[in-house]
Amino acid sequence: MHRLLALVVVSVLAGGVGCGGGGPASGPTPPPPPPVRTRIPPAPVTFFPVAASDVPPPVFGTAPYTLVATALADHDDDGKVDFAWVAATSSTTTTHESGSRPGTGAGGFTGDYGGSGFKATGTPFLGRGAVLGAAEDGFVFAVQVTATFVSVSTLGYRISGGNRAEVGGVGSFSGTVAGITSGDLDDDGIDDLVALDAAGRRVLAYVSKGEAGLHAGVPSALPAGSGAAPTSLAVGRVHGATSPADVVVALGADGYVVLTNADAAAFDAGAVVPLGAGRSFEALVAGDFDDDGLVDVAGVLLTPGGPRRVGTLFGRGDGTFDDVVPADVEAAVGAAPWRDLVAADVNGDGRTDLLFAVPSLGRVVVLLSDAAGGFDAATDADLAGASATLSVDDLDGDGDLDLVAGDAAALKVRPLLNERN
Repeated sequence: MHRLLALVVVSVLAGGVGCGGGGPASGPTPPPPPPVRTRIPPAPVTFFPVAASDVPPPVFGTAPYTLVATALADHDDDGKVDFAWVAATSSTTTTHESGSRPGTGAGGFTGDYGGSGFKATGTPFLGRGAVLGAAEDGFVFAVQVTATFVSVSTLGYRISGGNRAEVGGVGSFSGTVAGITSGDLDDDGIDDLVALDAAGRRVLAYVSKGEAGLHAGVPSALPAGSGAAPTSLAVGRVHGATSPADVVVALGADGYVVLTNADAAAFDAGAVVPLGAGRSFEALVAGDFDDDGLVDVAGVLLTPGGPRRVGTLFGRGDGTFDDVVPADVEAAVGAAPWRDLVAADVNGDGRTDLLFAVPSLGRVVVLLSDAAGGFDAATDADLAGASATLSVDDLDGDGDLDLVAGDAAALKVRPLLNERN
């Protein structure tokens, strides 16, 4: 039983002679025009369902239980992808239980690494990253323990001689957590944690010590803007492949801001960039959606009175982005809440795709990038089915990415193996 998851572009100015005679035009340098992007039809992808796996019967709190979060990572370092879960209970004291199961390497999960019960005031955040060492994955948690106290953690196991030892560590902060993600902030090959504190209008960076845990969190303030609450964050090398990872934060109707990495754990906030027309991002992920080698950001784009859409910010490699490119989705999907937005290249064409669960429709949506800001929806019938949660990783070791969708009420997950290889 493990511990509580106390989790710039130079422009040539035309008409260089002004009224005052001979001087260059004044005013700020305008941004470069966005490039003309050509649509490239994405390669198709299909998935094959295998037998569902149970979440081990919860032993903390009281029934009924509901599966609320899942993640995939090889957290015991045996070369097979494992499964972590969080279930909500009906108790007012032990409100949640979490645990993990080792993977079989063939798409399923077996055995049980145990779990722990804990109290949280909202749904915990559960993710993954190479937080336990270079290429050593672990699970990442953030738990709103009370109205003003948040616990963050990394978790993994190391097994030797039949004995199992827990690795990773715990951190905390005062505030309200709106998201957590991982990325290599100090270029040591190990992913670090970044948490978003909505109440404190800041991010906190926890540099990882690998299996030994986390350094203390270092806060960096967000710009005040209009006071709109920050909603999500993404980490990526937005200043180019040789730069350390930066952070992009969605600031509600104000737009977004890029936090430039100053010294591994501290960030300098740039100017707030509006999305226009009252639009805002509900969730953010980083990827390379046009396969140009530069980090882009995409998210769930909200417009007042309109449906959900996908919005893509194509990176310029200098810490800035082109204007948001919106893309429509199927009407029924646009009208429904999405969850567990994932950025991953599932069809192997070199472009990052988007995946998410739509619980109310009982389906996983796979949007394949066309390199121009548009996305084609995969039409595989096997994507339909209970989909309260979604996780992505290579379950069977064949080099492509598979899916795991969670059934909230049945406490089961259904693996969907990618048939590309």
